[in-house]
Amino acid sequence: NGGEREAYFFFVSIAIEAIVTSGVMHSVAHRLFGSTLDGNAYVEFFSHLGYTVNVIATATIMIFWLSPSYLQSSDTYPGWHPRPIELCVAIIVSAMAILFTQTWVPYTPHPEDFDYKENHPYNKSMIIFLQRNIQGILESILLIPTILLLFILQRLWSSVKMNLFHDQDQKLDYDTLRLCILAVTVPLCLNWIHFRCHDNLVNSIQSLFGWEHNETIAAIRMVFHIPAWILSIFRTHYFRLLTEQRAGWPSLGIIETICPGKEIFPFAMIFLYRASEGMTIALLPSFFQGGSFDKFYLDLAENMWVAVTVLGMFLGNAVGSVGLGFLMQKKSYHFTFKILCISFLATFAFYMIPMGKAAFLALRTVSAILFPGPVVLSKITQNTRQSYRGVFKHIPMATSLVWFNQGFWFGGIISNSSVWTPWNIFFSSAVILFAIFLCLFIAFLLNGGKQFEGRRKDTPGSEASDENEKNEMKLECTSTTITQIESDNMSGSGNVEDDPRVKNQPVNRPNTLLLARFASLANGASFACHISLLPVQVTSIANLDFYEYSTIVASLGGISTILILLSVKSMSEKDTSTTMAMAYLGHMIGTAILCIPQIYTLATGAAVSIIVTCYGVILLSFFVMNLSCEVSLGQKSLKRNIDGKDAAAGLQMGLIKSFLSIGKVGGAALVAFTFSFHPQLPLWTLEGLLVVGASLTAMFHISKERENGVPPTTDIKRLGQQV
Repeated sequence: NGGEREAYFFFVSIAIEAIVTSGVMHSVAHRLFGSTLDGNAYVEFFSHLGYTVNVIATATIMIFWLSPSYLQSSDTYPGWHPRPIELCVAIIVSAMAILFTQTWVPYTPHPEDFDYKENHPYNKSMIIFLQRNIQGILESILLIPTILLLFILQRLWSSVKMNLFHDQDQKLDYDTLRLCILAVTVPLCLNWIHFRCHDNLVNSIQSLFGWEHNETIAAIRMVFHIPAWILSIFRTHYFRLLTEQRAGWPSLGIIETICPGKEIFPFAMIFLYRASEGMTIALLPSFFQGGSFDKFYLDLAENMWVAVTVLGMFLGNAVGSVGLGFLMQKKSYHFTFKILCISFLATFAFYMIPMGKAAFLALRTVSAILFPGPVVLSKITQNTRQSYRGVFKHIPMATSLVWFNQGFWFGGIISNSSVWTPWNIFFSSAVILFAIFLCLFIAFLLNGGKQFEGRRKDTPGSEASDENEKNEMKLECTSTTITQIESDNMSGSGNVEDDPRVKNQPVNRPNTLLLARFASLANGASFACHISLLPVQVTSIANLDFYEYSTIVASLGGISTILILLSVKSMSEKDTSTTMAMAYLGHMIGTAILCIPQIYTLATGAAVSIIVTCYGVILLSFFVMNLSCEVSLGQKSLKRNIDGKDAAAGLQMGLIKSFLSIGKVGGAALVAFTFSFHPQLPLWTLEGLLVVGASLTAMFHISKERENGVPPTTDIKRLGQQV
C-alpha cells in the first residue's frame, strides 16, 4: 500500500542522522575545523540546519504516505491542507522565535563557554552573522512548516484513532501508525529548543548549573537524542511486524528476531561486556593523563602504562577464552554464566573506587580474563545450528556481532557521564553497568533454572541428547527435499553436509577449525595493530578533546554494525573458505595503503579521508573473518566429531577466540616495540605477516583439497572467481 516507500525514506533519514548530522561525520568535521571557534560555527550551522530539514522531510513523507487513506480533504474537512488559523499561529510563533534569537536572548560567542581559552582568537562578527543572524532566522522560519506539520499530525492521529481503534483485526496497523506519528512528533516538538540549548541558551544553562561545555553537551545528548533513537527502534520493530502480516510471512516474535535461538541472556552478556570495553577505551586516555579532558594523546610507543595495559587486556582475553571455554565444557553453560555474572558485579564494584595505574592494570586484566565470548557464542551455536543453515547460516553470528558493536556504542555513550565525577572518571559508568548486570543476573536466576531444565536434553553425550538429535533428524528429513539441498549448493552455500541425511557420512574435508585458528590469529594481529596506531595517526593530524574522542569511539559501534549488515547477504552466498580469502585480501589492501608514509603529509582532509576509508575496509575484513571462523565452527559442530564431543560445547570456540586474542597481543606489541624506530615499521611488518599467513593458509587448503581428489587448479579458479 505504498508503505515500502515510506519505510525506505524512514531508513534513509535514520542513516542521515546517524552518519551525517549527529554521528561520525559531525564529529570528524569538528576535528577538521574545530580548532577555531569560526570552524565550529560552520559545522554547527550546516549540521543543525541539516538535522531540521531531515526531521521536516521525514514527517512530510509520512503524511503524504498516509493522507490518501486518512486525510482526504472535503468541503468541511481540510485533510492535510493547513487551515488559515493554523497558518496564522505558525507565523506568530516563528516571529516570536526570531525575536528570541535576535533580541531577547541573542547568541554571543564566548570562547570560555565552549571550553576554548579566554584569549582564543576568533572572528566575532562572522560567527554572530552566521549562527545568530542567518541560522537563527532560518531555523525560526522553519518553525512555520514544523508547526503546520504538527497540526496535520494531530488531525492524522484523530483520523487513525477513529478508523482503527475499535477494529481488532487492524490493531497492528493502529499500533504501527501510532508509533510512526509519535516518532516524528517528538523531534518536531523538541528540535528548535534542542538547538537553542546549543547556541542562545548555552551560557545560561552553564551558569545555572555550574557546568562546563562538555557537561552541557552530555546532557543535551541524553535529553534530545536518546528518546528519538528509542522511538526509531520501536518504529522499526513495528514496520517489521506489519511487513510480515501484509506479506503473509510467518510472524517471528521479538525475542526470536533480535536473539536467534530465543534466548536473550547470551546476547545481553555480549552487549554488556562490550559496553564495559567501550567505556574503558573511551576513558583510557583521560585516566592516564590524570583525568584531563582537554587534550587526548594515546600512544603505545611512548607511554609504558598504556602499552602494558593494552597488552594485558589482550593477553587476558587469550587466557580467559580457553579457561572459560573449558569450564563450560566441563561444567555447563548455566554454571559458567552465573560465575561470569558474579565476577562482573565484583569487577564493576572495584571500578567505583579511585585507583592508581597499577591497580587499574590489574583490574583491567582481570576484566579481560572474564571474556564471555566463547561461552555465549558456543551457546548461540548450540541453539541455532539446526534451524539456521544454508544461506541463513551467518544470521545468528551476525546478530551477535550487532549486539557486540551496539554494546560498544552504549559504552562510549555512557562514558560522557564521567564529566560529573572527575574524582573517579569510571564511577558513573561503572554504576550504570553494575545496575544493568545485577538486573541481568537476577533475571537469569529467576528464568535460567527453567531454561536449564528445559535444555538439559541438549547436554552433549547424554542419552536424552542422542534421542533428541534423532527426533530432530527425522523431523528435518521429512521437510527437506533434494531440490532444496541442490538449490542451497547452487546459491554458493555449499552446505551438503548440513543436511541431516548426509551430515554423519564420513567426509574427508579440510580441517576447518585449524584454518579458523590461523585466520583468527592473523585477524587479531591486524585489528590490534591498526587500532593501536589509530590514536597516534589521528592525533598527529587533528586535535582531539574528550567529547569528540568518546563520540568517535561510540560511532565505531554504529559504523561496524552498518558494515556487517551490508555484507552479510553477500557472505551468505559463499562458503567460508571464500569469505576468509576475501577478508585476507581486505586486510592486505588496507594495510598496504596505510604503509605509504606520504599519505600522512597530504592536506588534512585528504589524509583523513584515505585513513577513514582504509580503516573501513580493515574493519569490514575483521568482521567478515570473525564471522567466517565462528560459522565454520557451527558447521563443524553439526557432525560432532571432535574427539567424540560436541564442537560447540565451549572449548573449540575458546581456542578460536584465544588465537584471536594472541594475535591482538602480537599486533599491539608490534606498535609498542617498533613504532619508535619508524612510524610505518609496524605496518610494514604486519603486511609481511599477512602475506605469509594468507599464503600458508592457501597452501594448506590446496593440499587438503588435493587429498580429497579435487584438482588444485580448479579450486584456485573457483576461489578466484568468487573473490
